[in-house]
Amino acid sequence: MIGGLYLAAILLHAGLKYALIVYQGWVGESVVKTARDQLALVATQRSAQEHARSGQTASIIGNEIDYVGVFVGTSISECVVNVTMMISVVSYMIYMQPVIALVSGV
Repeated sequence: MIGGLYLAAILLHAGLKYALIVYQGWVGESVVKTARDQLALVATQRSAQEHARSGQTASIIGNEIDYVGVFVGTSISECVVNVTMMISVVSYMIYMQPVIALVSGV
């Protein structure tokens, strides 16, 4: 029985970790897509004014957007993980020793 509970806990942990990685990738790719769509609009508007330099600018900024997307995806998912961990630790402390939880919260 205990082995089954342990296996369930491991599978739940792995499933949550997978969901977090998928969410992180989705957020990062959404940021990159939105930024590239807006960059394409700016590049087409600038191409009418400065024909030679707008393509170079769009290429350089397009490469940098990938790093921004990874950062945004990671920062949001890390925040979710840290808040969830804090809530679970505080809940456990309240369940086990409410007085100590109250003293440590102050």
